[in-house]
Amino acid sequence: MVRSSGSPDRADNRAGDRAGDSAGPAVRSSRDGYAGLPVGAFLDALAAGSAAPAGGSAVALVLAQAAALCAKTARLSARQLTAERAGPLTAEAEQVRARAASLIDDDARAYRAVLEQTRPRAGESETPGQSGPTGPSGHTEPSAAAGESGSAGQNRTAGESGTAGQNRTAGESGTAGQNRTAGESGAAGRLVAALSDAADVPLRMVELSVPVARLAATLAAGGNPALRGDAVAAGLLAQASARAAAELVTINLAAMPDDPRHARAADLLAAIAEVLAGPFGHAT
Repeated sequence: MVRSSGSPDRADNRAGDRAGDSAGPAVRSSRDGYAGLPVGAFLDALAAGSAAPAGGSAVALVLAQAAALCAKTARLSARQLTAERAGPLTAEAEQVRARAASLIDDDARAYRAVLEQTRPRAGESETPGQSGPTGPSGHTEPSAAAGESGSAGQNRTAGESGTAGQNRTAGESGTAGQNRTAGESGAAGRLVAALSDAADVPLRMVELSVPVARLAATLAAGGNPALRGDAVAAGLLAQASARAAAELVTINLAAMPDDPRHARAADLLAAIAEVLAGPFGHAT
């Protein structure tokens, strides 16, 4: 088991600063990333008030555990399946386990990339439609506009009713106003692009859940009967992972309702339900 080491993640520190005292103790990732942390340390990282790891990393871990259960069941089912069949099933399960585990850190990186796009850049206004940068919990920071409801805001409004106000308004319709609009468009575009990229990671989780469900169904039906519970657990964990990951895909693609990945995720969920319905003895 890899012990946690290395320096605190800078993105985590920034998110923790926004969260204040609720951030909890600093969590350090291991040299192998979050996937290399001991279980207790990983749970501490999930519970901390930092940006990542978060839901997607948790889903990837659950999927990796489902694949690991399939590998165990296949290894101990050589007598029932024959060694020639159990060997390839074990190898497939191990391959999926490694790929799912790699998504634990891939999701954390994608999440931080999205958070970076919520922070206004020099010369740009805040993300359109928000009063301030969005943090990992979806809360926005209050803007200076709130303070303008007091006397200072009123005085400025009164002053703008004269020539100075008219001149400034006229100026904003020119180059300055165009630049501000272009900046807002660029910020919004980068955020949408980052969310689109982030959707690919949970979609891969949904895709990987399909072979895990098939392995689990095969092992539950014909594997070692003493481990049927492990195979069933693997199948249900894979399905739960797929459902949670598909929801993350939907959230990330909320601004892109026509994106084909919506349908792709739905089709994969239906395939998993069909795979598990028979061997598990009930619709899932």
